[in-house]
Amino acid sequence: MSLTYRRPGWNTKMTLHINLTEIAVFLSILLRISITLFMLPIFNSAQAPDAMKAAISIALSLMLFNILRDDVAPLPLEAIPLLLAVAGELVFGMALTFCILAIFSAVQAGGEILSFQMGFGFAQAADPLYGAQVTHINRWLQMVATLVLLAMNGHHMILRALVESFRNIPIGGFVFGAESFGRLMTFGGEIFVIAIKFAAPVMAALLLIQLALALLAKFAPQINIMAVSFPLTVLLGFVFIAFAFAAWGEMMQRLFATAIEHLLTFCK
Repeated sequence: MSLTYRRPGWNTKMTLHINLTEIAVFLSILLRISITLFMLPIFNSAQAPDAMKAAISIALSLMLFNILRDDVAPLPLEAIPLLLAVAGELVFGMALTFCILAIFSAVQAGGEILSFQMGFGFAQAADPLYGAQVTHINRWLQMVATLVLLAMNGHHMILRALVESFRNIPIGGFVFGAESFGRLMTFGGEIFVIAIKFAAPVMAALLLIQLALALLAKFAPQINIMAVSFPLTVLLGFVFIAFAFAAWGEMMQRLFATAIEHLLTFCK
């Protein structure tokens, strides 16, 4: 397709050649990249402006265009095929990011358990990621999980999985097979188990503290246990969290490595 423009009063004219096929290929790349990025926990937050998300999606699509232009089919521009392609990419984006979202959900559940055990259930703040009220320990653990994912170059691996998906899964051609569904359900079913493992060491220590305080109240009734228990539980809770922090980091690394391995297998 060519467009010719002649400026009034000038004898020269400018011709612009537009390749509609390449534009459709770029739109195919942009569709998958943008849907996947908008569903990732790192970007799926009200604190991240939509303009920034769109700019990152367009920049990544432009970088990948020269690499994938021969491997990606053009996006259909007719109404019904276009709607089917978008619906297929929505399902693919949810399936691709499910494992990462499951880990963040497990961390959130573990943080809620710890917060209530330490007596911080009443101290809540707005969570822009989930659009709900969560405890401050919960928010802190989510930030730690995000930093661990970035520190182990998890965002590079997710981008690699996306590139592999373009070569193996055509736009709008994703089929949710029984094997893929079973793998995702198995991983998702472990969310509560991961949350309990995450919070178990600190929970056990705090339970022993509560038992000790109960015995103290039994044998020394003159002591105001209510005035002593809360600051002591909070103080020792933070001490136990400090001791468990290194183990939490290693656990998050293993979980994210397993999730990314699932992503790479999923896209092949």
